[in-house]
Amino acid sequence: MFPVTQIFWRVLPELRFVQFPWRWLSVVALCAVASMAFTARAWLRWAWFLTAVLAIIVSAHYLVKNTWWDTDDMPDLQAAIKSGAGFEGTDEYDPVGDDHTDLAPKDPRVKFFASATDLAPHPEANVSIEKWTVEHRVVRLRTRSDGKLLLHLVNYPAWRATLNGKVVRIEHPSGTEQVAVPVSAGESELRIDFTRTADRTLGGWISVASLVGALSAWFWKRRRPAPHSARA
Repeated sequence: MFPVTQIFWRVLPELRFVQFPWRWLSVVALCAVASMAFTARAWLRWAWFLTAVLAIIVSAHYLVKNTWWDTDDMPDLQAAIKSGAGFEGTDEYDPVGDDHTDLAPKDPRVKFFASATDLAPHPEANVSIEKWTVEHRVVRLRTRSDGKLLLHLVNYPAWRATLNGKVVRIEHPSGTEQVAVPVSAGESELRIDFTRTADRTLGGWISVASLVGALSAWFWKRRRPAPHSARA
């Protein structure tokens, strides 16, 4: 937030790509609230609480009245998701190596093509979608020739593809990270599942450990006998 921190933004990896540095203030605010709660006297706690409530109400009223809102944003997004066409995202949320401007926004959810140069749907392929949810997709295919299935989906690290029960490597067309899976002639069942990666698992355990630690500290404080008042 200040020029003195420029060295960190230049040296620490990827920190310069943080979109809004002031979002880190939420972490500082949490520490400040905890410190205030531990140090404030009983009568001051209510004063701090009332001050915070008043500040939140005033800020919310100002933001609602003076911020630009587009009432069509959410209905448009809901319609795009419901129709299956999807919507154009932003660069910072794309997987590494993807350029979302090269993705066709109105492609079908799944299509079969015979070669990397011919991306038109193959007429001899019979493709049916059995399941298409946020984290799980199941596609059945019957074809007379080898080729690739191209899904209306970009490949994030947590996606895992299985073809006829065996894990297969996800490929991509040139310039995008769109999911493409090679298939052989005959009948095939492709499953795409969003799995749990190591960082998500670690984050979950950290949250569990934090909750256990907070509850343990709370019960320990309640069971601890109150100190007796010193006599004059």
